[in-house]
Amino acid sequence: SLDSLRGRCGGPQLRADRENPNIDFVVGDGLSLPFADEAFDVVVGHVSMPYMNTRRALREIYRVLAPGGSVLLTFHSFHFVGRWLLSSLRRRAYKTLVRCTYIAINGLLNHFSLPQTQAWWNPRDFETVNTSHGVFRAAHREGFVLISTEHAAGRIFFAATARKPNPES
Repeated sequence: SLDSLRGRCGGPQLRADRENPNIDFVVGDGLSLPFADEAFDVVVGHVSMPYMNTRRALREIYRVLAPGGSVLLTFHSFHFVGRWLLSSLRRRAYKTLVRCTYIAINGLLNHFSLPQTQAWWNPRDFETVNTSHGVFRAAHREGFVLISTEHAAGRIFFAATARKPNPES
């Protein structure tokens, strides 16, 4: 239930409710959004995509977007995991090194249009990085049009925008 999810989320969710009384906040799974088909004109995801299977999340976003609707998402880049990997090597943090390797493999799988995978040590755990080309291909495969990615060298995040086609326009 929403109340039990709020209890697990603690203070920030309740504070958001108090500070924004005209906005309904919902806690849900990004791979199975608790909304009707074509319910939104815009979907914004800031730093949520790295923790979901890219293709499945894009498919769910496409489902809840109305025809002609737009999406704006941010993704972790390979620069993010590269910096983390080097830091882990320097500190000899081998568990983190294994995690970074898993995250990079998921990013490569998506880049080459292959299915991403859950972490083998915890089936509920998922994390990935992306390339702008991989995101473009995944969004195109799910039906999005006017796909654009903005990526600057050395940045740990990049943004992507796209639209759901509107057959009437």
